[in-house]
Amino acid sequence: MLSCYLFYIVNGLITGGGIGEFISSELGNAPPLAPESTGRYFYDLLFFVVVSVLLLNLIFGIIIDTFSSLRESANEQRSIMLNKCIVCGLSRQLFDGPTSKYGKQSG
Repeated sequence: MLSCYLFYIVNGLITGGGIGEFISSELGNAPPLAPESTGRYFYDLLFFVVVSVLLLNLIFGIIIDTFSSLRESANEQRSIMLNKCIVCGLSRQLFDGPTSKYGKQSG
């Protein structure tokens, strides 16, 4: 069972484009499927977790947050355009209200 797990970890990380594939192909020292090379397995796994999972999620979070703030500012500008007069800056309630002393704006 341990050899099956190690085979899955090694082949899953080495052929996944991570640091293990570079080390194996460039230096010609593919790790053997033996319990003696557990340090290499943990190094490959740590690299995969840090780079592929944490850093990519950090980058994706920044991108999503940026688009969220852009959408929020666009909604705020749309609200201002719909609810305020562009000429004098008075709110829509002052113009459309039943007890408006300003009436309709001329001009």
